[in-house]
Amino acid sequence: MSLTPYQQEAFGVFATRLYEPAKCASIVARVKGQDEWEAAQVVVDSGGRSRDMTLPETRAARTLNRLQAVATYHEFEERVRFVVNPILRQIWGVDLPRQEGTQIVRYSPGGHYIPHKDADESELADRNLLKARVVIASYNQHIGSFSPEPLVG
Repeated sequence: MSLTPYQQEAFGVFATRLYEPAKCASIVARVKGQDEWEAAQVVVDSGGRSRDMTLPETRAARTLNRLQAVATYHEFEERVRFVVNPILRQIWGVDLPRQEGTQIVRYSPGGHYIPHKDADESELADRNLLKARVVIASYNQHIGSFSPEPLVG
């Protein structure tokens, strides 16, 4: 199996195509119609224990309940496994034997994500686990670069 083409967008940021534009549009249309969107959570330290909490000053978005889009989540995770993982192996020499915590995120007007460190990241490091973010983006022909594809509305 050959490696899917990718390109470096910025230092440490690489882009590849997981879906054709029509497939991407159908996924967006399908998940936008779901009604089980929940406030996005941030992992915080609570007395030495990690717990999920809504912190709109850090992350103002909604996530789709996994049970509402089982096939979509599964297909995406398979694409990460067979497309993204080989690229990570080639670029950084790392293998991701499993993944968890995939989220479909919707940012409404005024929504935002402030980069932060979740409370469980040191726990992940202790177990030699890597936390990575894969962002679905679309090619923006107007600026000649990739830009996030928001689920606005």
